Amino acid sequence: MFRVISRNRNAKKCIMLKAWILVLFFSLSFINIKAQYFGRNKPSYKNFEFKVYTTPNFEIYHYLDNDSLLNQLARACEEWYKLHERIFHDSIKDRNPIIFYENHADFQQTTAIMGAIGVGTGGVTEALKNRVIMPVAPTSSQTDHVLGHELVHAFQYNSIIRGDSTNMNSLRNIPLWMVEGMAEYLSIGSVDEHTAMWMRDAILNDDFPTLKEMTRNQKYFPYRYGHAFWAFVAKTWGDTIIVPLFVETAKFGYEEAIKRKIGLTAETFSGIWKSAMERYYTGIMTDTIDNPTGEKILFSGNAGNMNLSPSISPDGQYVVFLSERDVLSLDLFLAKAEDGKIIKKLSSTIHRNEIDALNYLESAGTWSPDSKKFAFSAFDKGKNKLLIIDIEKGRLVEEYNIPGVLSFNNPAWSPDGENIVIAGMANGINNLYRFYMTENRVEQITNDRYSYIQPSFSSDGNYLVFATDREPDETDISNTAFNIGIIDLEEKGNVRVLPVFYGADNLNPVFASDDESVYFLSNRDGFRNLYRFHLETGKTYQMTRYMTGISGVTHYSPAISVARNMDIISYSHYYGGKYSIFKADAVDFREFEVSSDSLDFRAAVLPPAGLINPNLVDEKLCHRESYMEIEKEKYKTEVYQPKFKLDYISNINAGVSTNRFSTGMAGS
Repeated sequence: MFRVISRNRNAKKCIMLKAWILVLFFSLSFINIKAQYFGRNKPSYKNFEFKVYTTPNFEIYHYLDNDSLLNQLARACEEWYKLHERIFHDSIKDRNPIIFYENHADFQQTTAIMGAIGVGTGGVTEALKNRVIMPVAPTSSQTDHVLGHELVHAFQYNSIIRGDSTNMNSLRNIPLWMVEGMAEYLSIGSVDEHTAMWMRDAILNDDFPTLKEMTRNQKYFPYRYGHAFWAFVAKTWGDTIIVPLFVETAKFGYEEAIKRKIGLTAETFSGIWKSAMERYYTGIMTDTIDNPTGEKILFSGNAGNMNLSPSISPDGQYVVFLSERDVLSLDLFLAKAEDGKIIKKLSSTIHRNEIDALNYLESAGTWSPDSKKFAFSAFDKGKNKLLIIDIEKGRLVEEYNIPGVLSFNNPAWSPDGENIVIAGMANGINNLYRFYMTENRVEQITNDRYSYIQPSFSSDGNYLVFATDREPDETDISNTAFNIGIIDLEEKGNVRVLPVFYGADNLNPVFASDDESVYFLSNRDGFRNLYRFHLETGKTYQMTRYMTGISGVTHYSPAISVARNMDIISYSHYYGGKYSIFKADAVDFREFEVSSDSLDFRAAVLPPAGLINPNLVDEKLCHRESYMEIEKEKYKTEVYQPKFKLDYISNINAGVSTNRFSTGMAGS
């Protein structure tokens, strides 16, 4: 699975790289420096019987019962190690420890690090032991990306600390955008429509930051702007400058490091970088539109700056959405679809002792067919729980633990109201399941090595449409990413992959009300726009041409919803650093036909477009398997050996204080 998907997920980058060679000669971590913490005051709901599996460069701690999955994870670890080793020109002396959890709910209980782990945390790397702690994600490509990202941090720590924990202070000199941006660049490359969307938005709104502003102002998301920074540096001055610039920053700070290694002041660099961004992106946005179709119903004026995962009711009267409107957290709100007037905060109907967190990042809720109830996923006591709210009464009426499926998201309520389909995880494997509420019974729909996410019913309840990394028949699997699949629920196992935009990420599919078409989002042109595929004719129509995109927080966040009883579409649009929700009738969109094999990722390129120096990262991501030689005898299960030891001695501190009440002394 990982071996295949690791090749697939970078297919569009490989296609783009090859295109530029011909034309121009020549895309939710958290660092923790606290070690050996064993979870005081962190609740644990189950005991994990960890086993140890060693590879040439890793000690993998796991409790997985799926040997195939374990072998795929181990292979992916070694692939990423070889890639990062070539960029860092260095290896990690001892086997690097990695702790894998079967799902995110289990991961949130880890005692390997201190503090609570939020829904948005995809993985953690702590410094003193270089331990990577992460869950298996709902899709193979997500797991693969997080693993590659976190292992960059392991190499970063190794290059700075190198067994001398007193160098820990040097890490404080490195701004977060430089740390996280490097991890994104080395695990994604220089072609990525999500980061590019942020950069295009900054140019459109004349809000592209200097390095100083990136360091001081939290509104410039370090992952995205740091990713673009390293792509620019590496493609301009060569990948060989990455590690020296990083290490020099640890010693002297980024301003002095840029002066020493690049020969420019930070101010001059910022100006050159901004000019390169403006020249490139303004040149490719000439035929796009910045006025979204429909009515803006939820935005910073009446909700929050982040209004996400809209779910419009079947009768088209209401929209449930996520927002940080009340500042402190993302909450679930109910609003009128007509004018966006907020009626109530639905999450306030749930007592805080009933759930730990909303499953908000890459999941939306679902309406009952009569538009009277709303169901969504939340984390509770180490597992996902399905919660159902009565909209009129404004209270929680039902809650379910789904038997055998401890982790799930994106529920879809059947048109007959009798069951809900979920994308669930069992034994670390993602599949579609149907849950019958009155019988408390689960029926598995898919059962293979592929990932299935974002299911949605046809209006007659006979079919499901979803996004999947399953490749189409008789198609080169190296040219696929996420496709749109349909399954007949009466003939389970017969998945049809729609012949549209192979090689692009096609996500968030929803049936039209007449079941004759499927709406979906695609990045086939480097933007994230709305499309319609007609099932009978096989024709594809592009419905929007936005300069930024229809998007949620991540690539996989749901961003569109369709009223089942009518073709009213609600969607989340990113612009001006904010997410606003629009509502429009399907006929309002000025759609036009496009070829189903039309791919153009220029808008997803992080400048410069042409290579001034060799770009090793993109090349290696395209061909990462070719660097691997499997030595099966070095992959084996071993007996756990305790390694508890002193990691760090801090600076000695002592002090004496006195006042009219007392005299005291303290030290550490």
